[in-house]
Amino acid sequence: MANCTQEKINEMLAQIARTAAVMFDGELCGEIVTQRSWKWMDDIDPNDQYRPHDNYDVEHAPFVVAKKTLMRLQRLAPDDCPVQCLLWVPVPTIAGQWAVICWNGGPSRWWIWGGLHMDPPGEIVKAFETGEPQTADPEGGKVLTVVTPVKDSLKEIVGVIEVSASTAEAAINW
Repeated sequence: MANCTQEKINEMLAQIARTAAVMFDGELCGEIVTQRSWKWMDDIDPNDQYRPHDNYDVEHAPFVVAKKTLMRLQRLAPDDCPVQCLLWVPVPTIAGQWAVICWNGGPSRWWIWGGLHMDPPGEIVKAFETGEPQTADPEGGKVLTVVTPVKDSLKEIVGVIEVSASTAEAAINW
């Protein structure tokens, strides 16, 4: 990470995001999480807070394709500048909520491991609504992020890919 300045990281993230917007198959966004799983996300049981987690499942074929695509996008970064790509989609059963449905570990600006859904950050909403990539404010420079919309074959925006990287200061804590 010593050779990666914040400017170089931001430029690299923007390039990866542009590639992701072209390369990622938007049809996968609607095929990964099962309908059963989406239903469970909205079925809250005060006696079993982990029931939605226990019932989360995916269709393996589209999930693996999405995971491999995100991994390939991450490999566009130099070895000394690790990048993480996450696929965010709106939760169809809970208005206003978004979920990370595919990722490969590593830094994320917003998502906390184990969370099934959350209110989307402003940059994700703006990318989804405008169809334009968004660069997040560095907030102290620990995790730098660009988000880009994902479109299906009808050019409908169906999700957002977060492309994040830790800066040199944050990499020590990985």
